[in-house]
Amino acid sequence: QDRKHRPGVSVHLETEVVKSVCAGDEVSILTHTDKIGNTLAFSTMEILDKDGALVAKGKHIKFLPMGTHFSVITHPLVLPWTLNFYEMLQKRKGAPQGLADHFTGKKLPLPEGF
Repeated sequence: QDRKHRPGVSVHLETEVVKSVCAGDEVSILTHTDKIGNTLAFSTMEILDKDGALVAKGKHIKFLPMGTHFSVITHPLVLPWTLNFYEMLQKRKGAPQGLADHFTGKKLPLPEGF
């Protein structure tokens, strides 16, 4: 997982279907982050049927640079304050809703005494 929680832009998506499945068939989706660098992230996935046979496989390459400001506000020592500030802004009328996608489930407590 990208520790900086950077959004990005997909530069390559690829899926290869190996065999078909029917609607209602149970499948498992396995994902793996192969590498996260300064500007690109590489991930792969496999879809398996209920017997463990490969149904499909795919690759994803994502462009990640966000600039200095984003690096500062998402640094592990600053992120708790960023998220709490964001929650405060979300409670205001007219707050932008799209940002929530980047921080879903990432609520972190502030250190004691803050």
